[in-house]
Amino acid sequence: MSIRRKVGDIVLVKTEDEEFVGQIDGLGVEQQDCCSTCYVNPTHDSECREWPNVKVLNDEHVATGEWAYHVSECEMFDVK
Repeated sequence: MSIRRKVGDIVLVKTEDEEFVGQIDGLGVEQQDCCSTCYVNPTHDSECREWPNVKVLNDEHVATGEWAYHVSECEMFDVK
C-alpha cells in the first residue's frame, strides 16, 4: 500500500530508470488519475494516484529546473 501524498510533499522517487528527490507541484492537480500500474495489478492499491508534475530537487532540496511527469504514489518514498 502506497502512502497518500499531498501538494508540497518532498519525496524520494524511485523508478526503473532513475532515482531522485522531488517535490509534488500543484499544477494540474485537478487532473489526478488512478495509477495505471496499480490498476492492472490484481493486488493493486485502488487509492494510488498519479501526480501530474513533480519538481526535481538537488541535495539541498532546491528546485533544479527539471521536472518529472506522471509520477505515481507507488514510486514515491519518504526522504530520510
